Amino acid sequence: LLVWDPITDEQWPLPKLPDQLFFRLPCSWTAAVLCAAADGICDHIDCHSGGSFLVVFMCTAPREAFACVYSSETGAWSEPTSTKLRRAWVRFSPSVLVGNTLYFISDYCRRSKKILEHDMETQETSLIRLPRTNYMCIALVKMVDGRLGFTGVHESKLYLWSTEAGSEKYAGWAQSRVIDLQTLLRPLGILMDVLAVNCFVDGVAAIFVGTGGFRFAIDLKSGRITKIGERMGIYNIVPYMSFYTPGTPLLSFVLANIYDKHPS
Repeated sequence: LLVWDPITDEQWPLPKLPDQLFFRLPCSWTAAVLCAAADGICDHIDCHSGGSFLVVFMCTAPREAFACVYSSETGAWSEPTSTKLRRAWVRFSPSVLVGNTLYFISDYCRRSKKILEHDMETQETSLIRLPRTNYMCIALVKMVDGRLGFTGVHESKLYLWSTEAGSEKYAGWAQSRVIDLQTLLRPLGILMDVLAVNCFVDGVAAIFVGTGGFRFAIDLKSGRITKIGERMGIYNIVPYMSFYTPGTPLLSFVLANIYDKHPS
């Protein structure tokens, strides 16, 4: 694995992953980069500038999930931890950090989707069931109020779900918002026969893939639509919102870490 800062173009090649992570096949995997500083010490606005970071590697086999963490301070991977889990197949897609817990999408079948929950303190991994829906795919989102949420598209509507306040272990889910995409997209001539949410950005913007590989982003507050491209062989997108550092030009909406189907 390699960590890349798209602003400074710095790159940090990581050591080889522990061999015991891959002794069982088949397996699926994904990874997430986190700021190593705690909230209050770092405001997480400009923490790309030379700060220490963590990389969480998650791997799932048919009956087990494995995780290990790389620290830029030690320059080494932790010993892998394992959890007995059935029917967990982690998706190679953006994760969400809520508090001290990292969440990944776990696809098993279209109607029965789950979320992998990884506690950064205990290094324990568990599964969270989602409501049965007709969404072809979903995206995780950290809501504006800090709760965990997810979103999906059915027919011409975008549905947002969030954990209910006070629910234990995120067992309760509530539909928090429904957005009619047809109203926004029809004036632009975007076809609605195939439409799926690709990823979510800080609870305020979503990126979609439509017919023919057409991709666009929608700002849910303003309704503004930005075309990203069409007929692109992109497997995944990791987005982040714009930010401003004094003394540098103001950055607009940025898309980072765009991988093709064979990332290297």
